[in-house]
Amino acid sequence: MNTLQTAQSWIAAGYSVIPIGYRSKRPAFDALRLTGDAEQVSWDTYKQRAASECELRLWFSGPRRNLGIVTGWRGLVVLDFDQLDAYDAWLAWARVKGAHAASIAAGTYRVASARGMHVYVMAEEPVESYAAGNVDIKARYGYVLAPPSVHPSGHVYQGRGSQIMRCEQLLDVFPFTAEKPAGRTVAAAQPDTDDPWEAATRAVQCGGVGSIEAAKSRVAIGDLLQLMHEDRCGSWALCPFHADTHPSLRVYPDGHYHCFACGAHGDAVDLYAAQRKLTLREAIAELNVP
Repeated sequence: MNTLQTAQSWIAAGYSVIPIGYRSKRPAFDALRLTGDAEQVSWDTYKQRAASECELRLWFSGPRRNLGIVTGWRGLVVLDFDQLDAYDAWLAWARVKGAHAASIAAGTYRVASARGMHVYVMAEEPVESYAAGNVDIKARYGYVLAPPSVHPSGHVYQGRGSQIMRCEQLLDVFPFTAEKPAGRTVAAAQPDTDDPWEAATRAVQCGGVGSIEAAKSRVAIGDLLQLMHEDRCGSWALCPFHADTHPSLRVYPDGHYHCFACGAHGDAVDLYAAQRKLTLREAIAELNVP
């Protein structure tokens, strides 16, 4: 389907849409100047009502445009995962949670964005837009780009599935509320003639290991955090970087971690450095002390 047909199908299904500039994320209502309504009609209008067939044709029959779906309208909520790590962590949580969370994670409509994934759900309760780590919850008075839109980078949005599934409460399928991560400071690197970072990135002769790999071999995330809820995809732990009341830090089998709530991520050496307020250089040097 072309953009006009896609917009018509969203309206017919009971959703609200707006025109977005081609390869842009900004609303574009310039076509309404043809009718003299440009000053009266703007993005705010479609937070309250769906577009008419005449408006759809004005927007999408001419120059190419992207398509925006208005969130919050009749309960539509989109989980905007900015990184695939965060999306994978949510999928793993949903599988462990089971029940409705697992079925929605497996079957609801989703769109591959430029860097991550948009997951569409219909919530019976009213939901305000908020951010949880690097996940944006697009709900009341928000919008997202939908296929066949083109991201400014050139990425073409692609949808998967056909049904937007329902939940009574968003917490049933996304258990993270808006949190402000506790601030932390990291000590500044001190000038050092025997620079451990230079040693860490320098080629090693005779088949030995560099100091980064040596540091990684001396510490594991399990040595630094209490791991919980282990499954075949890894483990969960309480994140040490914010007031975590349930395990929101995902530890993957390859040795890296990602906090689904505050966005902290890295490997065991990054975690070691952050917990002790060291720079990576200082952490590598400390771990490599005989």
